[in-house]
Amino acid sequence: MVSKIMNKKYEKGLSLIESAMVLALAATVTAGVMFYYQSASDSNKSQNAISEVMSATSAINGLYIGQTSYTGLNSNI
Repeated sequence: MVSKIMNKKYEKGLSLIESAMVLALAATVTAGVMFYYQSASDSNKSQNAISEVMSATSAINGLYIGQTSYTGLNSNI
């Protein structure tokens, strides 16, 4: 009984299995964070592209705001 207590006293640190479990958990958390970061980055890029297209559409519509009809238009160049 005394020898078991003495052995436990000197056995400090992590076992190989415990270290592997910690490493696997850290890898899983890191992969999850990277996945969500990539998803948020893609969403942000899409939102910026939509904003630019809407801005261009608004600018183009602003160019033709005074024209109400196409009377007098023909195919002659």
